[in-house]
Amino acid sequence: KCKKLFSDPEGKKEITAKDILVPGSIPNVPGSIPNAPVVSVSGNYASSLAAYDKEIALKKGASRKVSFVVTANDAAKAITDIPAAVPAKAKIASVSGLAMAGGKVTFTVKGLKAGTTNINVKVGSKTAVVKVTVVKKANQAKTVAASKKKVSMKKGASKKLTVKITPKTKKYLCTDAITASSSKKDSAGITAITVKKGKAYVWVKGLKKGKSTITVKIGKKKIS
Repeated sequence: KCKKLFSDPEGKKEITAKDILVPGSIPNVPGSIPNAPVVSVSGNYASSLAAYDKEIALKKGASRKVSFVVTANDAAKAITDIPAAVPAKAKIASVSGLAMAGGKVTFTVKGLKAGTTNINVKVGSKTAVVKVTVVKKANQAKTVAASKKKVSMKKGASKKLTVKITPKTKKYLCTDAITASSSKKDSAGITAITVKKGKAYVWVKGLKKGKSTITVKIGKKKIS
C-alpha cells in the first residue's frame, strides 16, 4: 500500500510513491515528462568526525589552522556531504578557508576578542567541536616534558606520545602553535597532533624497521 504524498494541481488524483517511481506515470501534472527515465542518486556520507585539537588558545588578532579527521562509509570514494564550521560566538572568533580533502576538514580560526567560544563543525549528520579561548596577550610555553623518552612499536602499529605543557601563566592555555617531525619519515610517520587540557598528543605510526627521533616543537620550546 502506497502512502499519499500529495495531490496533483488539478485535484484529479492522489500522487503516491508508486506513481513517482514509475516513469511517465504521473498524469495531469503540468511539466512532467512522459516516459522519463528514473535517476537513482546515492551519496557517500560521513561515518565519523573528530577534532585533532579539542581546544586551542589564541592571542587576540592571531590565527591558527585546525583540522578534523572525517571518514566515509566508502573510504575509496570522495565524501558527498558538505562541511560547515560555525563559531557559537562570532564576536570572539571567526572561521575562514573551510575545505575538505584527503579525509580532513581544515579551516583557519582567528581570535577577535578575549573570551571563549566553540567552533561547531558538521559534515552531513556528524558533528564535532573545538573549544577556542582568545586572550589579550600571548601565553607562551615555559616548560615542556615528555611522558616517555623511548617507545617501540610494530610495523603498521600506532602509538600516542604525550607532552605536558606548562605555560608562563598557568591560569590560561598556552597560545603557542605545536608541530612535530620525524628524523626518518620512512621509518616512523606523524599521523596526528591533538591538544587537550594542557597536553599535546602526538600520534606516531611505525612504517618500517628502524629508528627515528620524534621532535615536538611548542613555540620556542622543543623536546625529542
